[in-house]
Amino acid sequence: MKRRNFVASTGMALAGISVINASVFYPLSSKNNIIKIGIIGTGNRGGGLIPIINKINGLQVVACCDLLPFRLKSAIKKVDGKAKSYSDYRKLLDDKNIDAVLIATPFSEHYTIALDSIYAGKHIYCEKTLVKGYDRIKNLVNISNQSTNIFQTGHQY
Repeated sequence: MKRRNFVASTGMALAGISVINASVFYPLSSKNNIIKIGIIGTGNRGGGLIPIINKINGLQVVACCDLLPFRLKSAIKKVDGKAKSYSDYRKLLDDKNIDAVLIATPFSEHYTIALDSIYAGKHIYCEKTLVKGYDRIKNLVNISNQSTNIFQTGHQY
């Protein structure tokens, strides 16, 4: 099964369950049980997951961030212009309306962005490999375990 099909299938199943009683399955305090997501890194991975997220009830992409204007413009089109755009991920993290972030930046940036996201109180899905280096992995896991927020990492292929 291809990764995108898996993400879409399991995500839709989880979203369906969460609609029944979001407080039991997913401890978010969003209004109307909508999980508002910010995409950090809108290249192949982040931009490729936006259409899948758009199909999942209970999830809404409300912000996109990328340093490259053409990628950011493309991502905003994928949500019909209904998301804020940022060129600095820290500004996205400052937005209190965002519940969770999907980190799909180059691998070298995951550690810093993930830490900043934890400290900003966001739930996190970190695409690709977690971070580079055992010490960074160990530190990120320890800090994440001290948080009450959800931290999920994906793996390529």
